[in-house]
Amino acid sequence: MENYPFDTVALTSDVIDLYNDTYKVLRGRFGIELTGTINFQLEQFELFKNYFTVNTRGSYAIRHENNNDCYIIFVEA
Repeated sequence: MENYPFDTVALTSDVIDLYNDTYKVLRGRFGIELTGTINFQLEQFELFKNYFTVNTRGSYAIRHENNNDCYIIFVEA
């Protein structure tokens, strides 16, 4: 069983493959790093306000020398 850099609980193998393929492309292009545990408080964003649950499957940082980092989040809503 492969260890993935995102939560795979209750995901189908097709969805896991999509997440994993996306992760590999992002890592290759941007050198993303795992963020660890961060509460992004996604329920406060307009995009997610009508969802009952918002689950962060994985979160990654793109580090910049000027400390203007940005984040990529795999979200299930």
